[in-house]
Amino acid sequence: LAVSPALLFMTYAGALRGYFQGRRRMVPIALSQILEAGGKFLFGLLFASWALSYYSRSVVAADAIFGLTLASFFATLSLYLCKRNYDRDEGHLALCCGAVSRHERKENLRKIGKLAFPITISASVMTLASSLDLFLVIRTLRRIGYSVAEANAAFGNYTALAVPLFNMPTVLILPIAYSVAPFVKRALTRNDPLCAGQAATRALSLAALLALPASFGLSLLAKPILSLLFSNADSVAMATPLLSVLALSVFPLALLTVTNSLLQAYGKLWFPIFAILAGIVT
Repeated sequence: LAVSPALLFMTYAGALRGYFQGRRRMVPIALSQILEAGGKFLFGLLFASWALSYYSRSVVAADAIFGLTLASFFATLSLYLCKRNYDRDEGHLALCCGAVSRHERKENLRKIGKLAFPITISASVMTLASSLDLFLVIRTLRRIGYSVAEANAAFGNYTALAVPLFNMPTVLILPIAYSVAPFVKRALTRNDPLCAGQAATRALSLAALLALPASFGLSLLAKPILSLLFSNADSVAMATPLLSVLALSVFPLALLTVTNSLLQAYGKLWFPIFAILAGIVT
C-alpha cells in the first residue's frame, strides 16, 4: 500500500528522463535523481522516526517505505516542471506537437513501441535473472550441506555486502552509456558514421579506463574495503572471497553496459537481449 503509488510516478518519470536524454539535456535528469535519492533518505527517516512512538514495527516499516513514494513524486514533479520550462523556451516544439495528425500520432506510437519492446524485454530478463539467483543459490547451498539459516546468511552477505560494492563503479559507467547513445543516434541521423564511430570508441575507452582499475582494486583490496565499511567481522570474512571474485566482473560489465547502449543507438535492439540471455545460461 505504501510503495505501490510510486509505480505511477516512476513510469512517468522514466518517460520524461528519456525525453531529456534524447535531447542531451542531463541537468533535469540529475536534479530528479538527486531529489529522489535524498527524498528516500530524508522522508523515510522522518516518517519512521515519527511512527516508532505510536505504531507497531510493520507500520513503521511501511511509513519508512512511503518515503520512497513521496520522493518519487517530487522527482517526477521536478521533471514535469523542467519539461514545461523547456517547451516554453522551445515554443516551436509545442506548436509542432499540436499540429500532428491522428495518423502520425499512431505511427509515432508504433515506432515507440517497436523501440521500447525489446528494451523492456531486456530489463525483464535481468530481473528474472536476479530472481533465479535467489532460488538457485539458496537451493544449491542447501544441497551441499548448509542449514536454512546458514544458506540465508551466506546469500545475505553476498547481496548486502558484496553486490553493493560491486555495483559502485557502475555509478561512473552509466552516465557514459546514457550520454553517448543520443549523440551517436544524432550523428547517424545526419549520415555521419565517422563521427558516430569516434564517439563510440571514446565512450568504450573511457569506460575501460574507469572500470579496469576499479575491477582489480576491488578484487585485491576486498577485505580492507569491507572492513572499513562494515563492522561485523564474520560477515566481512564470508563476503571477502565473494567480492574478490565478483569484482573481476566489473570491467566486462562496464563494457557490456556501454556496448548495449551503443547497439540500441545503432538500431540493433535485439543484440543486447541475446547477450544477456547468453550470460544467464552460462
